[in-house]
Amino acid sequence: MDNLIKNNGIVLLVIIGLPGLFAWSLTIINRQTKANLVNHYGINSQVYCGFLGIIIRELSHLILALIFRHGIQSVRLLKRPHLHPEDESADDLALGYVNHTWNRHSRYQVIGNLFIGVAPIFGCTAALLGLDWLLAPGLFQAIFKLADTPEQPQWLQVFTR
Repeated sequence: MDNLIKNNGIVLLVIIGLPGLFAWSLTIINRQTKANLVNHYGINSQVYCGFLGIIIRELSHLILALIFRHGIQSVRLLKRPHLHPEDESADDLALGYVNHTWNRHSRYQVIGNLFIGVAPIFGCTAALLGLDWLLAPGLFQAIFKLADTPEQPQWLQVFTR
């Protein structure tokens, strides 16, 4: 019985804990990076420096929303944020968006919200791997060699061929 509890705890940690920690770390890094850009170069610097990432992020949300059959109301892959310091109107700080609706009685569509929310983690990873494959094939091969045999760190041999 103790073994069962221990094994289930490890599985939960690997399935929920590690991805959660990874997502939390990315969120902290993202917020700090955006704050540094805005403080040093202005609010629109986020768009100028990160336009490709913003587009990939919104496309990731859009693709998963379509897969989970959500109703797409509007999409904007890239936009400049707007501050309204002169009046009381709300600031619009979004860099892009996918407005969608879903059937709250459909488990498939409700569960889809989780996947739509984390889609940029996988979309951006896929985009980076695609760029590696295109621009740095040796790095691409090394990444997959390391993932295939993490206990045998001979993946550096890919670079020496």
